[in-house]
Amino acid sequence: MLNIGSYKLKSRLILAPLSGCSDLPFRAMCRAHGCKFAFYEMLDAHGLTYGHKRTLSMLDSDKADSPIGAQILGHDPERVLEAVNIILANSKPKIIDLNCGCPALKVLRKKCGAYLLKEPKQAGKIIKKLASSLSIPITVKVRAGWGKEHKNEGLLLAKIAQDNGAKGVFFHGRSCSQGYSGKTTYEPIRQAKNELEIPVIGSGDVLSPELAKDMIDKTDCDGILVARGAFGAPWIFEQIEKYLKDGTPPSPASYEMIIDAAKEHLTIYKNWKKTTSEKYYVGHLRKVAIWYSKGLPYSKRAREDISCSKGFDEIVGVLDKLKSDYDIKWLKRH
Repeated sequence: MLNIGSYKLKSRLILAPLSGCSDLPFRAMCRAHGCKFAFYEMLDAHGLTYGHKRTLSMLDSDKADSPIGAQILGHDPERVLEAVNIILANSKPKIIDLNCGCPALKVLRKKCGAYLLKEPKQAGKIIKKLASSLSIPITVKVRAGWGKEHKNEGLLLAKIAQDNGAKGVFFHGRSCSQGYSGKTTYEPIRQAKNELEIPVIGSGDVLSPELAKDMIDKTDCDGILVARGAFGAPWIFEQIEKYLKDGTPPSPASYEMIIDAAKEHLTIYKNWKKTTSEKYYVGHLRKVAIWYSKGLPYSKRAREDISCSKGFDEIVGVLDKLKSDYDIKWLKRH
C-alpha cells in the first residue's frame, strides 16, 4: 500500500505523533479501530539525551502496539543521532522522522521543529547524519512554509532532505505562522507530490473520511497522516479505509458507542498509570473525556462538570449521567 524506503506499510493511513496525546492508551484505541501504523508522541532529543524520565516514558509500549514509528525533535545532528540511538536501545521503530513542522513557540525558541524551515541546510545535515548512520528509513515532517506569505520553504526543505537520504515526507498544508488556525491548503502538498521522488504523506484537517478522500483526490498524495481527527473518534481509521474502498459514507457513531469508547479509553489510561496517583493525571482524564463528549447533544453541562471532576470515578459518573439523560430525552421525543 505504501513503501517508505525498504519498509512496506499495510495502509496509507498513519496516526500522527501528537505531543501530549498519542500515548499508549490513545494508540491502543486507534489500533482497535483499524489503525495499522502509529507514531509515539513527538520526542525531544534534549530530553532523551539528558535522561528525562518523562521523555523516556513516552516509549512505553506493548506487543499489540506495533508497527510503530518515532519522531525526533532537535537541531544538532550529533545530539539527534545520540537521541535516536537511545530510542533504538529501548524500542523497535520501523521509521525515524525528523520534525521540521511543529509551530509551538517553546519549540521554535530552541530552533527546532518548524524553525528548521528557515535553516533547510541544517535540516539536511541532520537527515544525512541519521541516514548514513542508521539502517532504518528516515523521513521528515514539514509545513508548507514559514510565514503567511511563504515561499514554499517546506518544499525546499523536503528536496534537501530527499537529497540527503530521506525516504519520505509528511507534508502539512499550513504555514508555521498559521499554527492550527484556518484551513489547510492542498496546493503545496500537490506540488510536493509532483516535484519529489520520495512518497508524500499529506497532513492537515483529516477530520472525516470525506476530507481524507478529498485530500487524496486533489493532491494525489501517497498516504495520509491522521491527527486531531482521531480525538474522541478512534474509528476514523476504519471509516476512512471503507470510504476509500467502496465510497460508502460512514454511519455516525451512536451515543452509546461514543460514551462506551470514552469509558474504555479512560479505563485503559487508568490501568496504564496504576502506580501513579490520580491527582497527577486527572487533567489528562478530563481532556480525553471532553474529546469524546464534544459535539454530543446536551453535552455542554457535562463538559463543565468533567472540567471540575477530581478523579476517574467522578468523570465516569458524569459520562454515565450524560448517557442516561440523553436516553430519557430521546424517549420523550419518540
